[in-house]
Amino acid sequence: MLDGIQQLIDEGRKVKLLAVSRDVEKLSQMVRERDLTENVRVVPPMPRGELFEEFRDQDLFVLPSIFEGYGLVIVEALANGLPVLATPLTAATDLGVHDKCGFVIPSKSSKAIATSVRRLIDSPELHREFSEKAIVSTAQLDWESYAKAAAADVESAMSEYLSRKEDH
Repeated sequence: MLDGIQQLIDEGRKVKLLAVSRDVEKLSQMVRERDLTENVRVVPPMPRGELFEEFRDQDLFVLPSIFEGYGLVIVEALANGLPVLATPLTAATDLGVHDKCGFVIPSKSSKAIATSVRRLIDSPELHREFSEKAIVSTAQLDWESYAKAAAADVESAMSEYLSRKEDH
């Protein structure tokens, strides 16, 4: 992430990053070593209400995870109108983020981070479209919809299992 930010800064772009990390000291040290203290603010995890307030001041949510799993914070960012940039190891793929309300990029790719952020900086129309679609994309994400989809998946799997069992 920091290397991607550095690429954008080296191009002369004004980029600010709010980095939420469990290991504030380690990430802060990395920021200092790269001389990015003017561009990157590192904070510890915070309560959802505070996080949502921070979301209001941001233009994009980035989760460059290499092991996150679902990552509910992606849904929260989308619900707050933030386009999302995340790896396939998060909920971004399951939520259909790519080219709809953000980008799914390869893990550990500073080039992909820089390219995706650049696209959104260079195209305010695309950013606005992604923001609008981000909010809409979360409208159907409630527990009732989730339960119905999960029940349909279980029913489908059981039907497939039973049909294969009958064939033997």
